[in-house]
Amino acid sequence: MFRLRPTASASTARILLSICFAFAPAFGQALSGTIVGTVTDESGAAIAGVSITLRNIETGFSRAVSTNSLGQYVAATIPTGTYSVTAEKTGFGKLLRDGLQLTAADTATVNLTSGWVM
Repeated sequence: MFRLRPTASASTARILLSICFAFAPAFGQALSGTIVGTVTDESGAAIAGVSITLRNIETGFSRAVSTNSLGQYVAATIPTGTYSVTAEKTGFGKLLRDGLQLTAADTATVNLTSGWVM
């Protein structure tokens, strides 16, 4: 019966693989989050077609989205940081929410209610 001795390169390979698997979860960490919300008037009616602008106060990154027919908006894969959320609709003015802190893998909800009556 023959017995194989592990070579130095096989041992090194095992050690390197162990290190890679140990640190794999760190490489999979999300560096972004999601901001969602609904825009309604004072009566609770959804407002469609509102332009939403999300701006990272620290970096200047911005993303523009619009509300759907239910007044909802979704901005996925947004870099983490502190955001301002602005809602505008022609003829209705502007709403602003500042200081929203978005952390990694987080979903922040920013619902906006306006004095706009549709």
